[in-house]
Amino acid sequence: MENQMQHNKAVRFSAELDSQQLIAGKDEAEISCHVKILPTQLSQDQAFQSARINICLVFDCSTSMTGKMFESAIQTAKNIVDSLHDRHRLSLVAFNTKSHIVFQDEFPIDSQKSLIKNKIEDIRKYLNGTTNMAAGIRSAMDIFAPNTNDAKVIILLSDGTPNCAQEAQDAAIEASTQGVQIYAVGMGTMFQAEQLLRLVTPSNGAVFGDSDERKISNIFQHIIERIDRIFITDAKLSFGVNPNVRIKQLIKTSPERAVYDVSHESNDGLLDIYIGNIEDNKRYEFLLQLEVGSQDEGHVELLSTLLHYHDGSPFLEKKHLSVEFTKNPLEEKERNSDHENAIRSASLAHLSDMLGKACNQLDFNNALEIIDQIQQQFSEQELENVSVHLNNIKENLESQSKISGKLLNDFLVASSRTPEISPLNIDSEEAPTERDTDAESSTPDVQETVDSDRETIALQDEPVSIETSDESINVDKSEEAKSFDIILNDPGDQLILLARIIRDATDMGMRDIVGSIKTRNSLLALDFKSKTDAEEFQQKLTKIGAKSSIQARL
Repeated sequence: MENQMQHNKAVRFSAELDSQQLIAGKDEAEISCHVKILPTQLSQDQAFQSARINICLVFDCSTSMTGKMFESAIQTAKNIVDSLHDRHRLSLVAFNTKSHIVFQDEFPIDSQKSLIKNKIEDIRKYLNGTTNMAAGIRSAMDIFAPNTNDAKVIILLSDGTPNCAQEAQDAAIEASTQGVQIYAVGMGTMFQAEQLLRLVTPSNGAVFGDSDERKISNIFQHIIERIDRIFITDAKLSFGVNPNVRIKQLIKTSPERAVYDVSHESNDGLLDIYIGNIEDNKRYEFLLQLEVGSQDEGHVELLSTLLHYHDGSPFLEKKHLSVEFTKNPLEEKERNSDHENAIRSASLAHLSDMLGKACNQLDFNNALEIIDQIQQQFSEQELENVSVHLNNIKENLESQSKISGKLLNDFLVASSRTPEISPLNIDSEEAPTERDTDAESSTPDVQETVDSDRETIALQDEPVSIETSDESINVDKSEEAKSFDIILNDPGDQLILLARIIRDATDMGMRDIVGSIKTRNSLLALDFKSKTDAEEFQQKLTKIGAKSSIQARL
């Protein structure tokens, strides 16, 4: 019965110390705690998603947005209307020196979409003034206030820095306490990624940015896709520690990296971390670094952690973590791979945060030392997202050149991304059950990042299938073909390798590759000019356990 109750939970919640023993009487000891929140349900079908989402677009309309960026913002907002599910609600806030509610609580049903797009045009009259970001966030909170049971998401777009960074930060923290999640999108080269990352961290949000206005619409679409996966709202972690214990550091290691402020406590003495919304295909992981003072022999509780969330009704689960203080030699305990990976990811997040601060403070020598630390401590694979940016920053520092805003933004946004481990890629006792009854449609997820350097190939011609088996091709019809594509019938288990093979052979961005891998019998548009090339690529997929078939364009 207990196991059945476990499987009915929306998430699996665990917290684990990296040691069960500490030396008694020692002046000071350090220990880490790895916290995981893994969804037990995963669906590829939006029809199974029950959460109704209130989305508020909070758009910068300061004078600096004039021109192509502003036109891109307007067009992006219109594109969002077309992509939203009719169970959601959409609002639009414009902010300059003040904030202005352009419209609120519109339902994007088909019959209303044209009307909503027309209302978006009204944003043009607010194009002037400065960047009062705090006012924009607070106006969105006012819109959300009556809607207590729905998920609430702000998508903030800006090309610059707020009039007062601290006021914007305070507004974001207040929003997080009300269950509002903030995604921030920086446009151009003048926004400050460091400030936006601080803005979104309290609410478990993420920062995206690009100097190319043409790619902003793709970024927003990615955010909307994530919003559509929300199935839990108002999630919060609360940590209580023994008076003899201090939380030195708290870092989120998945689905994004973020360093939290641990200097504050709530009125009840707990450290509260607002997660807000939880998506059904993401892992949420945190690492706490604890400093433990001298303690006599005995069994001592160091930490308690409490998870609250709303899944149709309120839910609460608590974990108590203890160690044995002993004067005997400690028994060596090998950390599990998840815990070890979390420690390394947390270390990279901490060093990246330090590097951003050193660059902003023009402390070039310190910045170079931090880069050397990062490059020495982490493998090429771990630095895959940031290695190019690190090298560019290092070259500028060594030549005593100022680090441009774009260069630093690119690094900080990339370093906040973490190679994601799917909730399905865990051991069997943690494996989630599926909402979707068709097991083949729930394929494990792989690293999901926005690849800003590549764009998806658009199919010019409708492909004609000439292949039904996994290993052969119909030679007679293939002779009439002008080019060949691949149908991915079964991705197999080597998802990271599969994603890299597809990425190396196509112009697809990683986000589009992930979507293809998750979709049953998906089309990979490779446009091979000969049957031999298509078969060679098919053999690469077969070697890693993926099953595929070949299609021809006549």
